Amino acid sequence: MHSNGAKIIFTSSLPLDKILLRKDLLSVLDSFCIIDIQPFSEEAKLDIFNKMFENSGTDIDEEAFAFIADQVKNYNVSKLKSIINKIKTYSSLMKEDISLSTVQKLIKAYNL
Repeated sequence: MHSNGAKIIFTSSLPLDKILLRKDLLSVLDSFCIIDIQPFSEEAKLDIFNKMFENSGTDIDEEAFAFIADQVKNYNVSKLKSIINKIKTYSSLMKEDISLSTVQKLIKAYNL
């Protein structure tokens, strides 16, 4: 397969030495590129969250953004996108600016 340009990607939450495979398979896998991908840092998540808001074209009060950011530190990027979509939709439908009070109300109402 390698000579045909085919690629195989294995993913695991375990390091290679903890995966229960036959020794011959482990040695083959060990000879290839292994990348340890770690979760985003809190700072990186906040940067991503900020960019998502910017890219969504949604204006948000700085105080409201800081409040949301403080509430969502442990969320993954998909959950952050979902939160932005809910806030943006609410703002659009209700014709309300995204203020701190609006965000607090939404977080309480929707358990964000």
